[in-house]
Formats: sequence, structure tokens, C-alpha cells
Amino acid sequence: MANFDFKHMRPGFWLGLIAVCVCLLLGTVRCNAQTQAAVYDTIRCNVDCIQKYVSKSTPKTTKIYAVYVDKQNDVMDLIYVPKSVYDYILVCREYSLQPKLGIRLKNGNIYSIVKLKQRIRWNK
Repeated sequence: MANFDFKHMRPGFWLGLIAVCVCLLLGTVRCNAQTQAAVYDTIRCNVDCIQKYVSKSTPKTTKIYAVYVDKQNDVMDLIYVPKSVYDYILVCREYSLQPKLGIRLKNGNIYSIVKLKQRIRWNK
């Protein structure tokens, strides 16, 4: 068996070896990391629990939030309302209709208020 002397190796060799090892380690970690798709769910929104709507303006956009207080289910939160849904709510108020709304959940957390589509089944 031949004696191999590591003292005569150049410093560039060791830096390159370390760089290759780090790249392999990062590649392994990156490949093993699992990305899960977001899970969306919708629950019915109790419209009576919406106390008011507030808007927050920035120079570019205006975001509308609903102040939602449901003491029975212990939910008190500001929930984002898209512009189209807010327009739908205003039209329903104008004609004294009760809007059909839902709360959209993303991975179990409140995400926004959405308009629920009513399904009608006609008897033929």
C-alpha cells in the first residue's frame, strides 16, 4: 500500500472539494423538501356577524376589510373582501336582499370573504 501525503495538495483542491460537498448537500436538501399545495375550503358566512366594512388606501390600491365578530364561535377578525364581492354586497343592500357569502379558508386560516353561488335544482 502506497503512502499518500495530503500535505502536498494545493489549497485550491481543498476549496473545490468543499464547494462540491456543499453543492451536493444543498441539492439533497432541496430535493427532499416537500412542497404541499394549499388547501382551500369555504364555510358559510353569517352576514349578521359583519359589523362594518373598512377600507385601507395606499397610493396604488384600496383594500376593503370586513369587521367580523362572531362571539358564538369565538371569531373576531378583519377579513379581506375583494372589490367584486363588495360591489355585490352594495347591490344587495340597495335592493334589500340578504347576500349569500362564504368565508374562504386557506390551510385552515381565514383568507377572504367570497360570494357563494346558489345551486338551484329544477323539478322537471
